[in-house]
Amino acid sequence: MPSTIPDRDLGHALLQSVRDGAYPDSEEVVAAHVQPTVLPLALDFLEKARNEVQDEIRERSRESAPDIDGWISQAKQLHADIQQSRATAREIVKQAEAGKLQQSRVEDESSKVNLLHGELAFNETLEGALVEIQAISAKLDAVQEAALQDQIVHAIDLLDEAEDRLGQLWALDNTRVVALFRGHASDLRNGLIENVESCWNALIAVDRTKQRLTIRDHVERMPHVSNLDRVALMNSLGSSAITVDSIVDASSKLGLLKARIDSLYRSLENIILSPRLNFSPDRTVAAISIAGDSIDTSQRLSDVGVERALEDVLSIIEYLNSRLPSTITAPLSEILTPTLNTRLIDTWLSSAVPPSLEGLDKFQHILSAVLDFTKRVDSFGWAGKTSLVEWVERAPMVWLTKRRESSLDGVRKLLSRGLGDTKTVERVETQKVSHDDDVFQPKGGDNDWDAGWGEDESEPSEPPRDKVAKDDDDDVSAWGFNDDDEDDNAGSKPADQGEDDVAEAWGWGEDDDDPVAGAPSTNSPKRASKPPPRQAADQRPTSQRSEREVTLKETYTITAIPEAILDMIHKVQSDAEALTTPAYAHSPIHPAAAGLLSLPTLLLAMYRAAAPTYYALSTGGNMYLYNDSLYLTAQLELLASESQSQSRSSPNLTRLIPDITSLTTFAKRAYTAEMDAQRTILRDLLDGAQGFTDCTSPPFSAQCDLAIASTVDRLRLLNDLWKPVLSRSALLQSLGSLLATVTEKMVVEIEDMSDISEAESVRLAGFCAQISQLDDLFLQERPTSETQAPNLASGSGAAPPPPPPSAPSAPSAPSAPSAPSAQPQPDPVPMTVMYAPAWLKFQYLATILESSLVDIRYLWTEGELRLEFSKDEVIDLVEALFADSEHRRRAIGEIRRG
Repeated sequence: MPSTIPDRDLGHALLQSVRDGAYPDSEEVVAAHVQPTVLPLALDFLEKARNEVQDEIRERSRESAPDIDGWISQAKQLHADIQQSRATAREIVKQAEAGKLQQSRVEDESSKVNLLHGELAFNETLEGALVEIQAISAKLDAVQEAALQDQIVHAIDLLDEAEDRLGQLWALDNTRVVALFRGHASDLRNGLIENVESCWNALIAVDRTKQRLTIRDHVERMPHVSNLDRVALMNSLGSSAITVDSIVDASSKLGLLKARIDSLYRSLENIILSPRLNFSPDRTVAAISIAGDSIDTSQRLSDVGVERALEDVLSIIEYLNSRLPSTITAPLSEILTPTLNTRLIDTWLSSAVPPSLEGLDKFQHILSAVLDFTKRVDSFGWAGKTSLVEWVERAPMVWLTKRRESSLDGVRKLLSRGLGDTKTVERVETQKVSHDDDVFQPKGGDNDWDAGWGEDESEPSEPPRDKVAKDDDDDVSAWGFNDDDEDDNAGSKPADQGEDDVAEAWGWGEDDDDPVAGAPSTNSPKRASKPPPRQAADQRPTSQRSEREVTLKETYTITAIPEAILDMIHKVQSDAEALTTPAYAHSPIHPAAAGLLSLPTLLLAMYRAAAPTYYALSTGGNMYLYNDSLYLTAQLELLASESQSQSRSSPNLTRLIPDITSLTTFAKRAYTAEMDAQRTILRDLLDGAQGFTDCTSPPFSAQCDLAIASTVDRLRLLNDLWKPVLSRSALLQSLGSLLATVTEKMVVEIEDMSDISEAESVRLAGFCAQISQLDDLFLQERPTSETQAPNLASGSGAAPPPPPPSAPSAPSAPSAPSAPSAQPQPDPVPMTVMYAPAWLKFQYLATILESSLVDIRYLWTEGELRLEFSKDEVIDLVEALFADSEHRRRAIGEIRRG
């Protein structure tokens, strides 16, 4: 659409935009299309506006023309000033360039001056160095001259000064002349060292082939003693004398003195001291010979006394002290005396200490000689006497130590020689017993051993015991070690109560407060049976019974070792008593009396430590060890009792009481170790039967036969081995314990069989019969002593008499004699039931294996089977032996109700 805005308005809008930069206010003008016809009109407007502006500028220029002229004149003046400043700057630059030239000239002249100063300083330093070199050369020449004149010490001093001056020429270290001087000085020092060493060796000459040491006061100079031919130092030596003092001083200055003293010490040690103080294989020593300046050890000496050794050592020290200056003897004594004293103490003085009171006078003389020796050594100014003085002051402890060592070595040698000859000893004890006991019953008392069994069956019987105790507690449960634990069940064991009363009356167990499990006890073996009626009638107060003394005897075998140890202890006691007498009041070892009484404890400790090793080398060693220890215990108790009754002023051996207790425990442990070993062997032998399973079928039947036969043979072998060693009571208890191990194991294994055929039953009964044949080992021996004890096989319930108190852990059932009687003695009865726990149970088991249901039911209801077996045990055996039937069920029911 063509614009409706007039061209003139559009021209004015363009003019305002160009001139004022104004933007049109009208939208129409802005949006209007500019036609070509508008441009001429717009140009006219622009031309007119330009002319107006030019006119305005001319008008205003005419008005400000005077100011502009002033500005122009000032600008011209400024331009002139700038030109002048530039000229001045050019002049300054020119002058500066001229100053640099002068400065370079000044610096050049200054460097020339400095060079001249350096040259002067160098010349002065060179002059000083040359003067110093000339002085050093003169010093080295003076060293040569002094050496040529035998002024060795002076030569060394001059050489030290020359080397110090050479050290100050550090700036010339790299110069040839200083290197030459240093080499020359080193050659001179080496020459002086060789010269001094040569003179030392000439003054203190060691001849090892002849075992000789020579110390001279002076020595004549000999030519060519060094290798300094190149410096003409030793080409022509005079014949002047060199003294020891000068050589010692020279060695000290050269730093050779310590090495020379060490060498002298080694020479003294090798050719003088060692040959004199060490014994040769023929027990001789070297003899000290001093002749003139020499001392040698080329001869032999048979006198090996301590006094002679001290005299010879003193002569050696005197020889050294008289020929050597103190500068040598003082440091030499510091290294020589300690080793010398140690060798004297270890080799000579210790061997001179007597192991007993014999030779005490000689020992006292030796102590006096040692003190005199230390005083003489101290007078020479030698150090190191303290160790010898302390050894003398410790004479009581030294003697006691020697006595202890010899005694302990004596025990070791005694044991190493073996057990020696054996000896039978007797143990005797006297006890008071009641006249009402079986021991005084006419006709030997009631000899019907089973007379009391089965009587008064209606009385309450003992409840069934547990199946089988643990094997590890065999000895403990068998011999009454756990009596304290059984007190709670005393009401259910009337038979045991009667036996305990008798044991208490005898005083058994008083010396066995802490027994070792497995050792023979002082308590009586117990058998589970009801007391006979007569025993109840005898329960009267003790005051109403008459008492009588009974002497009990038994023998056992010991080796030669315990009596030898007792002899040692007696010797210790006698020596301790002797030291407390006025005769030894002034003896140097008098204070050792109290310490001597501790020696028996060490002897017994040594015996306990070493005895198991040496006794084990002999057959039956542990049992011999058991007997020997108990014999020692008894004798030591007697010795301690006798010693305690002595006056307080004399030494006593009451301190042995803890050792006696330890020895008793040691004996029981030896016994227990042997019993455990044998018990293990028996179990291993029975294990060959493999629980008696298929004992009728090969090859298991042969294995069962072999196991039973080996077990029987083993027990009989032990009987033959121990019979000559142990007392009768100990033998029976030991074999009974082992037999109990066998029977209990067989009972357990048979009870564990769930099914036993008729053939197996017969076979097992045969095995039990073979074991039962061992009761011939427990036959009562015929008494031989003064008064006879009750028959141990009797069913009277009387306990066997105890061992004497001197052997508290000895077996409790000695073979006691019977009362005197004119009537014939009955045949010996096996006492197996007294010594083998559960023996009756084993016998009942053998009976059950061969019995019918009726017999088993009768044994349970009418017999005493319930005393040995529990209901469950009998029922299990019945179920294993018999097939299921109405008769078996009826029998089992009766057993349950019973």
